[in-house]
Amino acid sequence: MVVTLLRLRFRVLANALRRNPLQVVAVTLGGVQALILVALALLGLWWAGSLAAEATQAVVIMGGAVLVLGWMVVPLLFEGVEHTLDPLKLARFPIRTNQLMTAMLIAGVAWIPGVATLIVAMGTAIAWQRVPAAAGVALIASIIGALTCVVGSRLVAAGVGILLRGRGAARIAIGASVIVLVVAPVLAVLFNGSSAGADEPSTIFATSVAVLGWTPLGAVWSIAGRVAGETSPARSGPAWWPQ
Repeated sequence: MVVTLLRLRFRVLANALRRNPLQVVAVTLGGVQALILVALALLGLWWAGSLAAEATQAVVIMGGAVLVLGWMVVPLLFEGVEHTLDPLKLARFPIRTNQLMTAMLIAGVAWIPGVATLIVAMGTAIAWQRVPAAAGVALIASIIGALTCVVGSRLVAAGVGILLRGRGAARIAIGASVIVLVVAPVLAVLFNGSSAGADEPSTIFATSVAVLGWTPLGAVWSIAGRVAGETSPARSGPAWWPQ
């Protein structure tokens, strides 16, 4: 069943590209843009690896959180995003949930955004190359982070669809889930940062990053930094980092 769903997804995509040559141009431009963004992200991670461990941790956590949040928000803003494996559309067919989720996961990873996300996520190992143990953990955590992006994107899109179509308890449950998973971490960072003292920007920033590292948006990206902090000697941070 998973193979059938994947074949359906890519056949629909191929038919759409054949019918509209402009979509071929759009996909090509999207691929070039993805390459540029991946190169810039890897360059930024390489630069982050030359900083103190605390600063490297901040760059990785913030970048990873933005990546996860982007995957959850962007598909809701653009109608052109492909939804062949939309759970709401396939609910009428006798498809098991695990089969549908597996197909959605593979389809999401095996396309330009998914491949680019996986490469950038695995690039976090570059930022921790000076600590081999942390670099190894970063590789494993990056795969989990990339899969979180894809699965989170599908779940949020499906949840919003149910929220718009459902009623009563379903709307309340989905709305609460969205608040907990997406809005609450952002509010926690802002609240915790503002409570650190408005006259100490570096303290506000460091506190916000620490909070973000424990939220669903940044937790997986903070693992390697925690390993680096346990296995490497302390290093003084940059001028803008609180000592």
